Formats: sequence, C-alpha cells, structure tokens
Amino acid sequence: MEPSYAGGNESQAFDISNENEIESTSKDCSSGRTRKKTSSIWEHYSQQAEDGKYICNYCSRGIVGGGRNGTNGLLGHHKSCPELKKKMRKGDGSGSASVKVGEYVFDELDARRKLADMIVKHEYPLSIVDHDGFKSFCHSLQPLFRVVSRNTIKRDIFKIFEYEKERTMNLLNTNSSRIAITTDMWTANNQKRGFMAVTAHFIDDSWSLNSRLARGLKEHLKRMNAPKHWMLDKLGGAFAFKPSSGPHKSGECLPLIIILRNRLKYALTYREVIAILMQHRVLVDGKVGTDKTYPSSFMGMHTLIACSVAFIYCAK
Repeated sequence: MEPSYAGGNESQAFDISNENEIESTSKDCSSGRTRKKTSSIWEHYSQQAEDGKYICNYCSRGIVGGGRNGTNGLLGHHKSCPELKKKMRKGDGSGSASVKVGEYVFDELDARRKLADMIVKHEYPLSIVDHDGFKSFCHSLQPLFRVVSRNTIKRDIFKIFEYEKERTMNLLNTNSSRIAITTDMWTANNQKRGFMAVTAHFIDDSWSLNSRLARGLKEHLKRMNAPKHWMLDKLGGAFAFKPSSGPHKSGECLPLIIILRNRLKYALTYREVIAILMQHRVLVDGKVGTDKTYPSSFMGMHTLIACSVAFIYCAK
C-alpha cells in the first residue's frame, strides 16, 4: 500500500494505490452537466476554489483546470511541483535531500573492478587513486569503500587484462570464420608518441562482428625489430656462430629471414665474415676495436651471433 499524501485540505487524503476506484464529479461550465473525472491527476488536487482553480495538495497553489481548460495545466504543474519533489526525496521526514534505501549489500571487490574499468576506459592515470578529492568523493558515496593504492589498482588492471585475454583466446579457438587483420595509428592522451594498433576482426557464430586488439610475443617482436634497429640493409650477411645451432635456430626466425632476403644483396660465408671482422679489428671473442668507421649496428649483430641466433646458416 502506497503512502497517502494530504494537501491544504487536511480532512481529505488521497491514496495513490486506489487509482481506478476514485470517482469524483465536476460541473461542466458550458452545459451545466456533471461528469465523472477519469484522469488520475485529480488525486493530487483538492476541491475547486472560488476562482475556479484547483488547489495542489503539496504546494497549495491554485492551478486552472477542468471544464474547457482540460487537465494539461494540472499535469504540467504536477511534473514541476517543487514541494512534491521534496516529498519524493525525503526519506526520514527531516526535509533533507538524502535518500533512505532498504536492504543493500556492498561488494568492495566489485567496486574495485568498476574503478579499474573506469581507469582503463577513460585512460586516467593510476595516480588518481591518490588524489584527496577523489578519496573524499568515494567516501561520500560509500564510507565503507577503501580507496586502494596505485600498485593495487595496477594489479587489478592486469587481472582484467588476463581475464579478457583468456576470454578472447577461447572465443578465437571456437571461431570457425576467417579473421581480418587491420592496422591503425593512435596516440595516447598522456603521451605524444604514436603507436600502431593491430586489430583482428571476425564474425562469430551468432553473426555478430567482433574486434580484438592483438599483440605479438616479446621474443618475436625483438627479432622483427632487428632490421630497423641494426640497420641490416648496410650489412652483407649473417651467420651462425656455432654450426650445431644453425638449422634449428633458423627455423624459429623464419619471419625475419624473409625480411632479410629482401634487404640483403648476397650472403657471406663463415670465412668471409671472419675476414671482415678481422679487417675492422672486431675480434671473434666479442671485443671490439676502436675503428670509428665501422657501423655500430654490426656490433649488435655480433652480439646476436654470440647468442646463437642464426638467420643464414653456413656449413663452412
């Protein structure tokens, strides 16, 4: 049963729940006939005053309505009545703007997840959890919520990443359609550096388009970045430091070998490379001479050779 509200006429109360049972009469000014009031808006107004206006039960203001005027004016005032809004907001009868809620269960873990989602979605800095204004705002919403540190929220974000990664992998494993790969450039809001985003697009079994950001493994990215970092277009070739490590290591670097084939004019043998190293005073044991004319990128290649990673294997 809804509560009853009494207006300026204290002897009369209106029960909102009995909407269909109320039948009051109004005298039509044009014909002198009386007819039933079928609109529910009459529940919120008392009897007609002497000047032909109806008194609002909440603010005691006279509003023109009924007869030729209809109920549009009464409906408009009911939507904007300030006293009615106060009564709707009032929870304990004190007149404050607080809302009294019933049974409510606060889940701190869910609040932390929502906080992490907010930071990721809007690219907020992790330091936002250390701001006094943010802490005060969270305390006003829920005093039981303890704002975590930036390290804790960082771990929460990584947990979200691992969860989404696993969910995406499961979705791709069960996907039977083809996958389209697109690339795009974007710039982070808090940085002035450009990034290339690789996105995979596919249609699932329910014919819904899905898009997921993709990233390569760190080991593969290092090898793919080698041509640009070491300036391999200025080199004559690459070789395996140990013959036993050549064939199986080359198979792991197949994507990079394809790039090297397009950049290298010819491949050197093991003896030719050793001669070049000795000519530029670069020792095989890894010690480098002081010749300033020798490209520093070749020193990086020598380090790569010491790690037994081969691109072009020479049996000699």
